[in-house]
Formats: sequence, structure tokens, C-alpha cells
Amino acid sequence: MTLEDVRKAVHAVPFQSFTMYLADGTSIRVPHPDFIAMPSAGRTVSVYAEEERTHSLIDLLLLTKLETAESSQNAS
Repeated sequence: MTLEDVRKAVHAVPFQSFTMYLADGTSIRVPHPDFIAMPSAGRTVSVYAEEERTHSLIDLLLLTKLETAESSQNAS
């Protein structure tokens, strides 16, 4: 996946929370655009946790899938 793929999910109107799935099986939820920081170019993004003062730095080369709550409901 690319930075542009993530950018499309973040700037979707209306915004839908989404989950990022990584190659190691980790999943990271993005509940609102304020919780993700993206550079104008590059291959990493930062996602901030809702309840904590921690964040995850994600290498986009390890990102395997983006899934919105709506897309996972449609798959059922």
C-alpha cells in the first residue's frame, strides 16, 4: 500500500474510521483524522492511540490492508 492509499482513507468524505493491518498481524485503528500524521512524501505514518499518550510509527511497506467499519460489515 502507498501513502496515497492512506491519504484517501483519511480524507474520505464523510470520514469513516478504519483499521490498518500490518504484515506481522498487528492491527491499528484510526478513529478520526486527528489521530494520524502523514508526511507530504515518504513511507511512514504515525498513528496516535485514543486513550494513551503513545503512538505507532508505521512503515507503509508493512501495510497489507485498510479496512473501514463499513467494508467489514458489507463482507458479512
